[in-house]
Amino acid sequence: MCRVLSIIILAFSIFLVGNTALYAQRDLDANLTKALSDEEIGGNADQFVLRLGFNRLCHNENAFTPYWSSLEVGYDFFVDMPFGPEDSPSKFSLAIGGGLQWNNYFHNGRFVHDSTGLAFQETADFRNQDSVRRSKLGVIYYNIPIELRFRSQPKRKGLAFKWALGWQTGFKLRSYQKEVRNETGNYQVFRTNRYRDVNFLRTGPTARIGIGALNIQGFYSLTGLFKKDKGPSMTPWSVSLFISAF
Repeated sequence: MCRVLSIIILAFSIFLVGNTALYAQRDLDANLTKALSDEEIGGNADQFVLRLGFNRLCHNENAFTPYWSSLEVGYDFFVDMPFGPEDSPSKFSLAIGGGLQWNNYFHNGRFVHDSTGLAFQETADFRNQDSVRRSKLGVIYYNIPIELRFRSQPKRKGLAFKWALGWQTGFKLRSYQKEVRNETGNYQVFRTNRYRDVNFLRTGPTARIGIGALNIQGFYSLTGLFKKDKGPSMTPWSVSLFISAF
């Protein structure tokens, strides 16, 4: 599965570059006769963005199932630096940013600490039990994304075609396990903080494509969710809606 995702990301990157070449050829005459202004290529510079998406995990644990309710929520502030002179900026730019990201993994298992570190305790699907109603692993990151961006000359209604290839590095701020289970006849919330065996660093490539303020972004981590030999082998990836507030 993880190998298939890597192939998909590579194919998506090739598609972006090829589509950009076709788009540039179609607008060649207009570009020769008219210089692009800041408003024409930078009306929405994607300086503050919101992300809402789905978290998934590549793993080999037969009894473990992450649910599609596992959501990713975050925001980033970017500094967008167009290439070329100020009076005739390029459609390409380099952007670097920073922000917070909340990653929630709802699942049917349980992560427990043992003498060697964090381990996965295989259990039956919680949906078929009366004792446990919900189980979630939460991780909060401080993100530093960097992107190579393309932003076309806007067409009708000022909408521009956009794509970006980048790299995202997250530094863990907090990790915890939360369960809702039946104790003494009542459902209660139980929280375990400071899961130190969750990897401090999460890093990998990103790719996104869209029109105007709405884009779709994919991310694939090259580091596991847990430290090596300190937990099950699980690789995070996500698909998110990338919304440009301004």
